Amino acid sequence: MLSTYRRRALALLIVLAAIALVACTSETTATPTVQSTAVPAPTSAPAPTTAPDPTTTSVPPTNAPAPTAKPDPTATTPSRPQFAPVVFDAAALTIAVDGDTADWDSVTPQTVTLEQSGPIEGHEWGEVAPIDVSLRVAVDSDNVYMLMEVPDEFLYNAADHRFSPALAVMTKIEAAAGPAMGSDETDLENSLGLVDIWHWELDCAPGAISGGGGIQANGVTGGNDPACNFDDEYSVSVDEREDDDSLAAENTLTGVWDHTARSSGPGADGTWIFEMSRPLLNDDPQDGQFVLGETNSLALAYWAADETDKGWTDAGHLQSASKHGWIEVTVPTAAEAAAAMTSQVSFNASAATIAVDGDTSDWQDISGAQVRLRQINPIPGLEWAELPPVDVTLRVATDTENIYVLLEVPDDYDYVSDNNKKSPASAVMFLIDPEAAPHMGTTDEDQDTSLGKVDIWHWELDCGPETLSGGIAIQANGVTGGNDPPCNFDDEYSTTPTEREDDGSLLAENSLAGVWEHTARSSGPGADGTWIFEMSRPLDTGDPDDAIFVPGTVAKMALAYWDPDETVKGWTDIAHLQS
Repeated sequence: MLSTYRRRALALLIVLAAIALVACTSETTATPTVQSTAVPAPTSAPAPTTAPDPTTTSVPPTNAPAPTAKPDPTATTPSRPQFAPVVFDAAALTIAVDGDTADWDSVTPQTVTLEQSGPIEGHEWGEVAPIDVSLRVAVDSDNVYMLMEVPDEFLYNAADHRFSPALAVMTKIEAAAGPAMGSDETDLENSLGLVDIWHWELDCAPGAISGGGGIQANGVTGGNDPACNFDDEYSVSVDEREDDDSLAAENTLTGVWDHTARSSGPGADGTWIFEMSRPLLNDDPQDGQFVLGETNSLALAYWAADETDKGWTDAGHLQSASKHGWIEVTVPTAAEAAAAMTSQVSFNASAATIAVDGDTSDWQDISGAQVRLRQINPIPGLEWAELPPVDVTLRVATDTENIYVLLEVPDDYDYVSDNNKKSPASAVMFLIDPEAAPHMGTTDEDQDTSLGKVDIWHWELDCGPETLSGGIAIQANGVTGGNDPPCNFDDEYSTTPTEREDDGSLLAENSLAGVWEHTARSSGPGADGTWIFEMSRPLDTGDPDDAIFVPGTVAKMALAYWDPDETVKGWTDIAHLQS
């Protein structure tokens, strides 16, 4: 049994079966307006004049105005292009960056035309027809999310990214910057200001988390993403991009790609899905900042894999600047963004059999979801150390017998074998009673009253890495109930928001299996990396204190993580991060 005030533990519902999430947002589409110019009313025609004798040289009177030269219709005068404006409001919504577009269904797409630029001296490329792509943008209190969908055939080459498509999203940083990598369409040679570029070449497979958001815990600094090539870049020159490299440079981009016809093989017609996110604000001067309630200027680019027989070329990409100039997106207000934080994360569990061994290689083709964990609001009379939010990765799979869960948490390596409060702890919670709410059975508004029973897999690390924890490792030894005496991976339940109990009915059992690992364990304490919590349990245990998982139905779950860095004595019960 755990102490009181473990309530409010687990806050986010995650849908595991095939279900489309419909979220209410404040998203509206602004209709671009065209300013009309008044045309003067016609005046009375002047009286006809006698045509001059062509043999006579006419001398104008001294008080007549000097004649003006008639414009040469063949002459070309530089003028600012007439853009087709794209102006809209971003939605207030939290999105799971997983390559599944179901949680975008309530967001109105914006059509953006991409076309090649005019010929550039010294560059050659293959001709690619213009293409209409779909753009959606959403924000919550923490992140901006973008979905770009490109109708194009499926061509993907894991060994050479020039035979796969590439993509870029550009954001204005300096006010004078133009939409063509900082330049203006009337002068493509000179940049007018700094721009931020999210540049993605597909070096990782579909469903894999690309960008610094997937690797930042591994000690990678700057804007580069050496694993997947989703780089955070900037430009102050129209012919060069650079990875962010200031003293504050970082890459917290997160992206997952897919294609609607991927299962049909190369050349199949369908739509590319590029799903992306990044924190709204940071301290990197080479990043665009998304201020709640204000407008951001965007531009898009796409490289087609079949542009030439050698794949795409640098200069041959399709881009939005020539057609639209800057795309203007207004970000929701702080109140609207805060309301979006209560949105559900939904995704489909994959069909797979997983070896629970702490090795994640058999999860590589399984899409998951990024889930933000944060502390609850302070409770009067209780004190704890403040911890920043953390974005964790959740993946779920099932076969005919078991459910498998992989929770990956970016955090430094801290493990003390004889003091589990100086090692991390984790919990996964599942709904049992339909009325139960995600704060250990309670709602966010009333956390003193439980609405139903929840099933909790609670793991404190009393056994080392690569050791099989949970009841599956000990149930042959005659241990009954939900406890795991050797390793402390316990099968628990709760019907009160202040306590958890080991399963204790006459049918109680613990058939959980878990193995933990850390990607930087070999580097020693304090090394940056990712905690790996790999778990499984039979779909139906027969224990009334356990959730039952029925194929084809929806399961609702929530997450929690206890950070041993919270205090000098390790984590406290109440201060955990939760979804």
